[in-house]
Amino acid sequence: MTIISMKKNILYFFQAQITYAFLFMFSLLPINLTSYLGGIIGRAVGPLSKAHKIAQNNLIIAFPEMSPREHKKILADSWDNFGRVMTEYAHLKKLSQEQEKDRIQIEGLENLQYLSANKEPFIIFFGHLGNWEINGLSSMLTNKTSSIVYRPPNNHFIAQKLLQIRNLDQETLIPKGNEGAIKAIKRIKENGILLMAIDQKMNNGLPINFFGKEAMTGDAIARIALRYKCPILPLRSQRLNGCNFKLTFEQPWLYDTYKKDNPENILLKINKTLERWIKDEPNQWLWFHNRWPKINI
Repeated sequence: MTIISMKKNILYFFQAQITYAFLFMFSLLPINLTSYLGGIIGRAVGPLSKAHKIAQNNLIIAFPEMSPREHKKILADSWDNFGRVMTEYAHLKKLSQEQEKDRIQIEGLENLQYLSANKEPFIIFFGHLGNWEINGLSSMLTNKTSSIVYRPPNNHFIAQKLLQIRNLDQETLIPKGNEGAIKAIKRIKENGILLMAIDQKMNNGLPINFFGKEAMTGDAIARIALRYKCPILPLRSQRLNGCNFKLTFEQPWLYDTYKKDNPENILLKINKTLERWIKDEPNQWLWFHNRWPKINI
């Protein structure tokens, strides 16, 4: 181990200890209060970060017709949502339990059940909207085995803690990368369900139109769907108010409806779906990700 990597590990360790302490503290508070405090912290701290400038640029790209005042309001609300998501990690296990089920409304459950009743595998895609961690709870609504493709944090101590919080095993959570791709294909071959967040930049993806500009988009979902003839199910997550949510399983895209398409066309359809969700509630999207890094404002 080099001195640089040793220093990084020490830094990661102390960052993790602070994170653990905050999560423990918030776990002692009621869920609603935890979420509320997270919103306050997000609004106060978020605009001071480097990510705020990225978010401002993203909003100008996506909504050039809006005024600076409208952009400012969206960002304030988006930081509020992000802060809530971070503190709600402390109660993520509780949200999956029976006594908290009324916090999550389910719409379009028949679409999930229809696909689950068949032997074929299928893919669910979602974006970083509302509390995106709630999307993982959809695996509890079906008898099929499912896996979630995710990008683990750089801090491996925090990554391990999040694995415990999500209460999912290593086979259910699949990290992005070559090893993850093998596990994802294995899940599909077992006629299971693959859940994928598809709204973040992938350098080795394809340039696909997103809000009128090319954005590097991961193409794994399209290639897997075409190769294994998988239906694709859009899953929208929304924060209704406070710590209450809604999951909507939209109309599935059956293989016969897109089998003649190329990956680019499928990804464009996915991006258009994400655009629709974001335009409906722009304050709930994760604007702080550098989605269009080559566009200077």
